[in-house]
Amino acid sequence: MPGIIALAPIVTGIELPGGSLLIVLVVGYVATGVFEELWHRGLILDVLRGLGVRRSAILGGALFAGTHLANVVFGQPIAVTLAQAVGAFCFGVGFSLMRWRTNAIWLLIAIHATGDLLLHITGLHGGLLWIFLVGHDIAMGLWGLWCLRGLRDEARVLA
Repeated sequence: MPGIIALAPIVTGIELPGGSLLIVLVVGYVATGVFEELWHRGLILDVLRGLGVRRSAILGGALFAGTHLANVVFGQPIAVTLAQAVGAFCFGVGFSLMRWRTNAIWLLIAIHATGDLLLHITGLHGGLLWIFLVGHDIAMGLWGLWCLRGLRDEARVLA
């Protein structure tokens, strides 16, 4: 499901920028995916492991959301920043569960980078862009909650 969500913007068509800009975008989004996933679903989630599956996924999502609040410092409007933080929380919960289930950090990096890149190079604008962004985050949050259902919140489940 996360892979499908990341690839969903393709339905609107791709508007590839010029060669050097495309390279910059690919390198930038891959670097962002590597950094965010190694930091949040790698290091931080491993530190939270002792809290159990549910608590680590929820707290990990909250920490991921908190880091996105810094975007207001870079001039992003407060309302957009808050919406992005809520979306990052949902995304973080879903990706935390995917990390626990697959133990594959590189898969998360690939999905994260691909989704971010496709949202930038597709023809999504205005309301359609927001539908995909919000839909993506809601789907990730619901998927994460679906995976959490019925799990016992014990640290030994994660071992």
